Amino acid sequence: MAKYHRWREYMFAPSKPSPLEPADAAPAVNPHADLIAMLEAEPTWNPATEQAQLSYVGYADARSVYLGQRPCQFCAGWGSVTVKYTGATTGKQVLSTLPCTCVRNRLYFGNIDPLVPDMYKGVDLRTISPRVNENLSLARQTEIIEFIQKHSSDGYLLLGPPRVGKTHLLMGLLSTVGRRWAHNTWMKGGTPWPAVWYYHASALLREHVAYVSNRVKNPETAEPPKLTVASIKSAVRNNHKPWLALDDLHKVAPTPFQLEVLHDLVDTIHENNGTVVAVSNEDVPWFRDRWGTNNADAIFGRILEKDAHRVWFADRKGKVR
Repeated sequence: MAKYHRWREYMFAPSKPSPLEPADAAPAVNPHADLIAMLEAEPTWNPATEQAQLSYVGYADARSVYLGQRPCQFCAGWGSVTVKYTGATTGKQVLSTLPCTCVRNRLYFGNIDPLVPDMYKGVDLRTISPRVNENLSLARQTEIIEFIQKHSSDGYLLLGPPRVGKTHLLMGLLSTVGRRWAHNTWMKGGTPWPAVWYYHASALLREHVAYVSNRVKNPETAEPPKLTVASIKSAVRNNHKPWLALDDLHKVAPTPFQLEVLHDLVDTIHENNGTVVAVSNEDVPWFRDRWGTNNADAIFGRILEKDAHRVWFADRKGKVR
């Protein structure tokens, strides 16, 4: 159901008296007073049945519009749609112009889709289902999938051996968070600022190592990595909640510089109420031996704080929680 938005008051508000008018000038008459009264008298506006769901059938359908393979079926490329609303109590009808779904999809596909490897394009958390796997039972898969589907906004540390579905679920989370970010950006008047990132952890840190090296050799042409402490803070300043997915965390080289960069990134996201989802074949004790206890505890302490969950993709582990 759609509710009356207070911003309409500003659209129809009477103009303020002009500075050139005499002080005793009569107040301006609002020509939309009756419309405002009608909108405020109705607490709930319901979209017409045939217009209630302006969304595409699936990933391929939406992506074909983004790629220009066919026009948008809702707005024909105009970028906005007119929706009829009926008052739940008064029965009165009004028309409202809204951004089309294709506008949000352009933001999503232009920013999130390039991050997703080709083999995972089209993965949707809502439709992921258990698959026969010799390393993980169907029952355990079902338990993990249903838990993550219900808590898609939380942080995770996904642990387990290769080929048990960790990255598949990570891609489902990335897709869900990306669509949510795109929706909040366009449909709620936000700024389209990068706030969702996916990286192989080792590749991310190699970018930082290369930047430092290039800055010494060619300071004028060296380009910083796309994900830095500064870019995270920029997203926060633009009213976005930062979200970072790190795959193959166990492949990070345990050099002091790379561990410091990793800690700074995770710490900045944590301090700004963001979310980190990390995937690893190894558990925390393994990292303590490889990275050192202080480094491992500092980094994983940030990843697992607040509402984050440690999920083992193994049958002998306890209940997912």
